[in-house]
Amino acid sequence: MELKRLYESLRRQTRKDFIWLIIDDSTTEEVKVVVEELIAENQIQIEYHKLRHRGKHWAVRTGDQWIKTPYVVDIDDDDELTDNAIEVFSDTWNKIEQENRKDIGMVCGQTVDETGKNICYHGWKGEYLDTDYITMEWSQRHPSENIISRRAEAFSEAHVFCDDDKWLYDKVSLVLESVLWNRVARKYKARYIKDTLRIYHHNDQDSLTRRHFDEQKCLNYTFSNYAMLNELRGRLLENPRDLLKYVAEYMTCGKALKIKNQELLAHLEGSLLKTIALIITPAAALVANRLCQNLNATDYDFSNNIL
Repeated sequence: MELKRLYESLRRQTRKDFIWLIIDDSTTEEVKVVVEELIAENQIQIEYHKLRHRGKHWAVRTGDQWIKTPYVVDIDDDDELTDNAIEVFSDTWNKIEQENRKDIGMVCGQTVDETGKNICYHGWKGEYLDTDYITMEWSQRHPSENIISRRAEAFSEAHVFCDDDKWLYDKVSLVLESVLWNRVARKYKARYIKDTLRIYHHNDQDSLTRRHFDEQKCLNYTFSNYAMLNELRGRLLENPRDLLKYVAEYMTCGKALKIKNQELLAHLEGSLLKTIALIITPAAALVANRLCQNLNATDYDFSNNIL
């Protein structure tokens, strides 16, 4: 079980003054049984919470209320930390506090995959780089699988979970992480460091973002792209390639769900997004028709959720 691999990496940490907060929204009792066995070993401090199954986003949102430490490292159960990850994060945060850098809310470490290949940008000069997530990922086009430690209050201070009553939100199981980190970036800067702190394991069968498109994934992508595109207004042209990509995903997934074209356009803010969406519509319709063969999509009535 992948959870045990993560546990072993936590057990090997050179610093053990942390709490492993496990938020379980699985549909079986298997995780609970395994966690009880790990707690009984009494090797590290573990806190376990079982939730009704709604998806990763709701687990992260609900779990945020149980954080007791000043800093948080978010990691999936199928990944693992390098042995010194907690120590490096702790030392980096200590330096940030000594510098009185209250403007820094994230520390981003390097990630390698299971073959040892680095999958993060690290091409800056010097020990670290202070910038913000939007500039790094969007404007400078360095999308990376960084392992991120954040201030415990970062999500609440940045109003990351601000989507209640928004169009489609009650139907999603996953809001793409870039949406959440973009929101943090409007409040805080990030310190990027060159230490390798995470091992990422490719798992195409279980990954929410790599699996084939189905109805739920289309809902997740439609909402995530709607939120991200509207919130990037003013910086959209800093990355024309991804701008086209995300508008295309938004229109394609929306049309696969049989949301009317005029409704999709109505939820995009500004003439630039609406114009690009109109141009992309014919191609999006063709791709959506192929997706619909696998989705069994229903005709949703979203009229009560229009902003």
